[in-house]
Amino acid sequence: MPSIFRTYSLGVSTNRDAVVYDFDAKRLAARVEQFAEDYNAELNRWQKKGRPKDIDNFVSGEKVKWSRDLKLKLEREIEIRFSTKPIRNALYRPFTKLKLYGENPIVDREGTIQFFPTQANHQENRIISLSDVGLRSPFSLLMASLPSDLHLCASTDGFQCFPIFSYSEAGKEHRDNITPKALTLFQIFYDDDVITREDIFHYVYALLHHPAYRTRYTENLKRELPRIPFIGVAADSSPHHSSLGKRVTKPAPAAASGTGATFFPLSAVEKMQGDVKPDHDPKASATLFHVFAAAGQTLADIHVNYESAKEFPLKRQENKEAKLDWRVETMKLSKDKGSLFYNDFLTLHGIRPRPSSTASATGAPSNGSLASTR
Repeated sequence: MPSIFRTYSLGVSTNRDAVVYDFDAKRLAARVEQFAEDYNAELNRWQKKGRPKDIDNFVSGEKVKWSRDLKLKLEREIEIRFSTKPIRNALYRPFTKLKLYGENPIVDREGTIQFFPTQANHQENRIISLSDVGLRSPFSLLMASLPSDLHLCASTDGFQCFPIFSYSEAGKEHRDNITPKALTLFQIFYDDDVITREDIFHYVYALLHHPAYRTRYTENLKRELPRIPFIGVAADSSPHHSSLGKRVTKPAPAAASGTGATFFPLSAVEKMQGDVKPDHDPKASATLFHVFAAAGQTLADIHVNYESAKEFPLKRQENKEAKLDWRVETMKLSKDKGSLFYNDFLTLHGIRPRPSSTASATGAPSNGSLASTR
């Protein structure tokens, strides 16, 4: 089965978040330098003791947070040489940037750092970070323009990351990560040579957020990485010209009730060969695709550029009987979802009601898919 992406990676796996993440770069550097000294001292002690084979019972966990990978580094007699150069920005949790000391063996696996080898790549590249298989938390995803953590949106699940570009080791050369095969299939299905790899990237992001997709592929998402179907308009339906009669360049309702929008499998491309009439309307479907791509790009821009977003006007209610405290334990919404209980000290009011969605993309074939993102 063809894949949309050439390559992908797990997020940064540190196995010692408390050592390698911090809001303050100087504080982080001091802590990592101390960790390096403590590790090197253990390495020296192990060498002087004749390199005992039972490393698990030899090493001390009082100062060093050991992991399987770090013990292997010790066994290979790899010394840690501290430098401040590996300190970089990273997305630790949704909308939470931290400084990361991102170099092995301080971190176990560098993961998505490979997609941002230089500072300039932070402005150029983006990655879709999504739940890995075997979910213990609900499926989730988030766009990032920085290296993202292994547990980006859930502390129990790993996250796989799919970039729009991949890079040479030095970061000077990049190549498109959307495969030529995927681009060709999209262009054939929608009979639209204007479709670009960037369009496909943002289409995927929009589709994975769509409630109808989440509902239709709930069981698949628990067992495997997402399969991406074509969204299209059935050939025998009558699209609303207001939403599907022309190419849309700005976000609009993705598939309004009555448009006949549905998911189509890879095999739908085969029906476009020769004189066989396809099951979908390519022109109307292409318009719908561009709606999704535009919506995905808008959503991606919101998620990536959240720090520059206009602050939403909420009314703050402070509890004068409680101690001033900004620490969050568990935030809760009121029953009408108009207020957010931040903690005992603070409650926020004035949350706008969620707009009712007219989007619908039901009726998808049971085997509908373009490709796994694997």
